[in-house]
Amino acid sequence: MRHPGEILPKIFDPYFTTKETGSGLGLATAYSIVTKHHGHIRADSTAGQGSTFCIHLPASELSPLTQPASVVRMGTGRILVMDDEEAIRSVLGLMMQQLGYEVECASDGAEAVELFARAMVSGRSFVGVLLDLTVPGRMGGKEAAAELRSIDPSVKLIVSSGYSDAPILSEFKKYGFDDVIRKPYTLAELGDVLTRVIGSNLRRVATPPSSRGARDISVKCYRLTAPMPAVWDKAGGERVSVMLPAGAVLKNTSQRTTTLLGMIGVYWNGRHYSVYPKDLLQRAERLSTA
Repeated sequence: MRHPGEILPKIFDPYFTTKETGSGLGLATAYSIVTKHHGHIRADSTAGQGSTFCIHLPASELSPLTQPASVVRMGTGRILVMDDEEAIRSVLGLMMQQLGYEVECASDGAEAVELFARAMVSGRSFVGVLLDLTVPGRMGGKEAAAELRSIDPSVKLIVSSGYSDAPILSEFKKYGFDDVIRKPYTLAELGDVLTRVIGSNLRRVATPPSSRGARDISVKCYRLTAPMPAVWDKAGGERVSVMLPAGAVLKNTSQRTTTLLGMIGVYWNGRHYSVYPKDLLQRAERLSTA
C-alpha cells in the first residue's frame, strides 16, 4: 500500500488514480470547479483512518439578487450524447427527455461514430451531438468530431467539459464544434445551447427524407461507387469475408438484422451480407427506396 504522503500531492492531477477502473478525473474536476469560483480545496489523509477534504470559498459582501425564474427552452428531435461516465449519461438522458428530445448515449467517441452512422443509414438521423471532450484511453470528443464531420459535414456538434482552461472550449469552432457548454450546467443552460445550435433546423433534420409511406423508411437501396468489404452470412450460420464490387446495388431492409456487432444487414443478388454503416455511407450513393 502506498503511503498517503506519496499520493496526496498528485490526487488533483488529471488522470491520476489509485483505482483499477478509475478515470482520474473526479478530483481533477472538483479542483477545476472550486478554483473557477476563486476558492481552494485541500486534502488530509491518515493511513487506516480516512481522508478529510476542506473547501474554502470566498464570501461575498453583496446582498443576493433576486433572480427571475429561468426560461427553459424546449425542443424536439434525436440527440446523441457521448460521455464516459455512466452516471452523467443517465442524468443527461433524463435532462434531454425533460427538454422534449429523444436521446441515445455512447460511452466513447468510437461508439458515438458507429451509432451516428447507423442512424443515418436507417433514416433516423440525429439533429445534434453532445460530445464529452476527454475520455481516458479511448476516442474523445475532438477525434470523434473529426470522424463525424467526415460522415456528415453538416452535423451539429456541441463540446462539453469540466476543464474551464481547455483550449478547445475557447476556440471550439477551430476544432469543428458549433458551440460549447461547460460542466456543471443547468437544465436551462442545456436547453439554451441546444436551441442556439439546432433550434432553427429541427423540423428539416428531424423529418424522414421520404414521405411516401412506412415502407420507404424501412427499405433503401444503395449503389456502390467503390469496392466494399462485407461478410457473407451463409446458411447454417457460416460467415465468409468478401469484397462487394463497385456498381453493386444493395438493399438495406429492417426485416432482417445482422447478429454481428456494429454492422447492418444488406441484400445483393439474393444473398444477405453484413456491412459497416460507415463503409456504406462513404462508398455508396443513395438510390430511390424499393
